[in-house]
Amino acid sequence: MVLFDANIDSRQVCSVGLDGAAAGRLAARHLIERGRHRLMVAGGPIAQVRERIAGAQQAVAAAPGVTLSVEETADLTVEEGRELGRRILAGPPDRRPDAVFAANDLLAIGLIQELIRDGRLRVPDDIAIIGYDDIDFAASNIVPLTSIRQPRDEIARTALELLEEEADGVHSHEHGLRLVQPQLVERDSTR
Repeated sequence: MVLFDANIDSRQVCSVGLDGAAAGRLAARHLIERGRHRLMVAGGPIAQVRERIAGAQQAVAAAPGVTLSVEETADLTVEEGRELGRRILAGPPDRRPDAVFAANDLLAIGLIQELIRDGRLRVPDDIAIIGYDDIDFAASNIVPLTSIRQPRDEIARTALELLEEEADGVHSHEHGLRLVQPQLVERDSTR
C-alpha cells in the first residue's frame, strides 16, 4: 500500500507527496524576482497549505524589504477567491498586497475574477497571482494563471516503484515519505 500526500507515521507505510515547502518557496521567489514586495499567501485550513506558507515565509525571510501576510480562507473554492478579492479591494490601496500565492487554482481564479471585475485593478500590473495545481482551466482563464504544477506522472511512477519494492520483498526497502518537487508554470498572471 502506498498513500498519496498523507500526513501519517511514515515508518509504517510508504507515502508519496509534493514538497509543499518547496512549492511555497518557488512561488514566493518567483514573485520576488518580478519585483513584488507585499506578498500574501491565501488558503484554507489544511496541512498542505501550512507547508506552502512555511516555504513562502522562508523565501521572504531571505529577501530584505519584502513582507508576507497570510489570509485564511474558509474553503478553496472560486467563491472564496471572490470573497478574498472583495476583502482586498475594501482595504486601503497602500496596504494591499502586490502579489498573492493562492493555495489552489480555484481560489486564484475567483480572486482574479473579483479583482478585475470593475476595472479598478489589473492582473498582473497591480497585483500578480499564482495558483496551485495547474488545473486545465488555469491556462484558459480570462488572465491565464501562473500555477504550481504537481508532476502527476512522476508522483504515479514513484508510487508504483514503491509498490513494486514492497511486492518483491526487497530487503533494503524502508517505509517513508517520498517528496516530489513542484514545477512552476508561468503565464500572464505574473508576467
